[in-house]
Amino acid sequence: MKKNTHYFIAIPLPSEIKQYYSLWQTDLKRLAPYKQWTHPSDFHITLKFLGNMNDNQLKELDHKLQYISTLQPFTMQIGKLGSFGNQTSPRVLWLGVEHHRNLLNLQKQVEKLAEKIGFPKEKRQYNPHITLAKKWKDPSISLPMEPLKQRYQGQYKELFVNQVVIYQINPKQSPKYKCIRTYPLRGE
Repeated sequence: MKKNTHYFIAIPLPSEIKQYYSLWQTDLKRLAPYKQWTHPSDFHITLKFLGNMNDNQLKELDHKLQYISTLQPFTMQIGKLGSFGNQTSPRVLWLGVEHHRNLLNLQKQVEKLAEKIGFPKEKRQYNPHITLAKKWKDPSISLPMEPLKQRYQGQYKELFVNQVVIYQINPKQSPKYKCIRTYPLRGE
């Protein structure tokens, strides 16, 4: 295990969904000056950011996350364009994720399991999303958020959620997220 390497728990996306939304990114790059555009291979839905983790924590977390297999797989919708921050120069541009009860339950379970081994509970309310871009680059340019939302309105995709993964973050690489463990949802 590398020192000062960060990890997080997330729902991965299948390649066809990544490809579909990478086309949105290509279109949006012409309109929105962001410093960082998420590599399409890195698209995911975060359940819990962990930060640094040692080998013992990883082993304990791996053991605890075996519980995830008892949860049922489910299908939900993704694809509503949204943002965090100022509406004319938002700090994050994202795809919305349906607040499906199974997703919210899964996130709660992951949060509880991580808390049991010493990871602090997230203080902010869970807002599931897929980050497209972040770090607005040019304050002199305004993003027409409402027309953009309308432009992509109704272009939803169904996502079948049947696994959870632990990703390792490699900030100097592209793509920067590497799957190190996978936990299937089987409903056992």
